[in-house]
Amino acid sequence: MNHPKPSGEIKAVAVATAADLRETIRRKSKLKGRQADDVSLSEVRQLIGAAPHIVVIC
Repeated sequence: MNHPKPSGEIKAVAVATAADLRETIRRKSKLKGRQADDVSLSEVRQLIGAAPHIVVIC
């Protein structure tokens, strides 16, 4: 194959504009699915109990 010799010069190519990147971040930052309400969260926490990383030394 005939490949050009490397020139030592790197040319930057814009893949997306700053506005495109901001839009992508904005779209991905939204939560997906149904969000739990406060009552449901407290019920689940009560069923699970204390987190394993909380150590009580008596």
